[in-house]
Amino acid sequence: MLTNANIMVMTTSRPPSNTKKLTPSHRSARRATRRIAARVSAALMAAVLATSLLAACGGDSGDSITLYSGRNEPLIGPLIERFEEETGI
Repeated sequence: MLTNANIMVMTTSRPPSNTKKLTPSHRSARRATRRIAARVSAALMAAVLATSLLAACGGDSGDSITLYSGRNEPLIGPLIERFEEETGI
């Protein structure tokens, strides 16, 4: 059974003595590293976004379209054929 003395010892225990406290110069270096990492990740995300947008804009300049559909081909096929007949695409 725990007594009040045991509880006091358990709650007031110290952290291990091998933990080092950061000096102000270490803190500022850590902040700078985080800022640089944030800028690099933002630049990478912007590059990926720009690349995907530019890739989506490119394509053939002929009479063709790309159609994406979540429906089965037997359901959407007659509509596509009708569209092709009416538009000539």
